[in-house]
Amino acid sequence: MNVPGGVRPAGTWFGTWSSGVNVRPEPNTTRDPLLQLPAGVEVLVGCQTRGETVSVPPYTNEWWAYLPQYGGYVSNIYMSSPDNQLPGVAQC
Repeated sequence: MNVPGGVRPAGTWFGTWSSGVNVRPEPNTTRDPLLQLPAGVEVLVGCQTRGETVSVPPYTNEWWAYLPQYGGYVSNIYMSSPDNQLPGVAQC
């Protein structure tokens, strides 16, 4: 939808695979989440950065995706991508 004077956030769309995915204010788990996402939603990723390592055995990932629409970060471990870094997404 085009809104006069509106700015469309830049980024790439990815799906999430787990329910209750926490969107956090920083790329770590030390602060309370801003909100939780339901399973299988599509999110716009603006950039990615290294942060706290997250483990969901047998996987481990230190990369976090910044979601501009929510103003927070999600561990890349919950993103539907086979690699630790999201393809085509710049570093923050």
